[in-house]
Amino acid sequence: MFTASKIAKVSLYTLIILLTFIGSSVLAATSQQKQTALESGLEYLAQQQYGDGSWYSSAGTGVSTGQCVQAFQNAGYYAGTDVVLNETNYGDVVGKGLNYLFSRTQTVSISPQTYGDPDINGNGYGIKLIPGGTNSRDTQSTGMSLMAIIGSGTPDAIVTTGSMAGRTYAEVAQDVVDYFAFGQVENVAAYMRGGWRYWANYSGSTDQSCTPWPIMGMLEADSWGLTIPQFVHSELDNFMNYIQMPDGGAAYMGNGSLGSNVYRTGALLSEQYFNGYTEDDTKVQMALSYINSRWQYSGTDGNFQNPGALWAAFMGLKDIIGIDDNTWIQNLRSEGMLDPDDEWNWSQDYWDYLVNYQYANGSWAGAVYYDNILTTAMYCDVLSYSTPEPATLLIISIGSIVVLRKRKL
Repeated sequence: MFTASKIAKVSLYTLIILLTFIGSSVLAATSQQKQTALESGLEYLAQQQYGDGSWYSSAGTGVSTGQCVQAFQNAGYYAGTDVVLNETNYGDVVGKGLNYLFSRTQTVSISPQTYGDPDINGNGYGIKLIPGGTNSRDTQSTGMSLMAIIGSGTPDAIVTTGSMAGRTYAEVAQDVVDYFAFGQVENVAAYMRGGWRYWANYSGSTDQSCTPWPIMGMLEADSWGLTIPQFVHSELDNFMNYIQMPDGGAAYMGNGSLGSNVYRTGALLSEQYFNGYTEDDTKVQMALSYINSRWQYSGTDGNFQNPGALWAAFMGLKDIIGIDDNTWIQNLRSEGMLDPDDEWNWSQDYWDYLVNYQYANGSWAGAVYYDNILTTAMYCDVLSYSTPEPATLLIISIGSIVVLRKRKL
């Protein structure tokens, strides 16, 4: 069964004739399994959305809503398009989710910091996407929300809800970047300087559970022409140098507390990528070797059966080495061929795991600090990179011709 990822308009009363241009090969059954797992996961998430556009998980509504919106967008579903699947309009699902995120905007006064001025547009404030005073979810919620906003691909869209109504998505996103630049912690011991913690300018410490979220949000900022102050990169280098342990993995804090694990090291790869590192850099190679050595580990400090670790490692690996690489990660849990002419590699190992451990209702079991909602959103995000370059379909209907396309890898 073919599932369209983006349709300009589909009517129940439209006569549809599909002309498929596939190229030289037909999708293998295993590719269909991955697509089916992704669509089943998204269907489950669509059913869990609240009327105000949010999703709730144990990590809070900002984190879960940002991650769910991003999962739909990465699978090719965007706000403002009519895509009715299983009696649910996925365009509305995403649009309501984005509106909910913008309804939570709150300004934070910002000023020059020790290592530079974070106020790129000079308006005197940054924006976080969680209401109220300082909150232990400020950094995580705002980072995940920024990822979803930029993932919309619509920098010139106008915000219609919340205190920022009337501004463009890109204008709000720049103020979120300014907030993160302001909030990067500086007045702490050298081994903690340059990271983030629960809220802006947290007093006394930083850690590698919070630091990845601003980075995940800012990674795509260049695609919108947003400006990230240079001191953010140089200060992050300081933090990364301290948290990376002799075994190549990343610790919780720069003093080595709690030791290395896969989640923190996968996130380290994203941070290194954000700062322009490549697989030719020794520190990146150390991190890759660490993940390879712990590949089959599970549980709190492991890889599999740990949704946050699997997601963080996937995101870091895809950016640093690409999803087709079969050089760096050799300690795989399975061996075989999911698709004709493809070699088994690290990404196939993840996708195979997700296909085989999905519940019948489309969700995946939560584990460690992640419940089923957040886990399912993260795993859908990972699976969205598994679908091959799709065929182009022409839908010829009464009075209209519509081109279907899915997101490109």
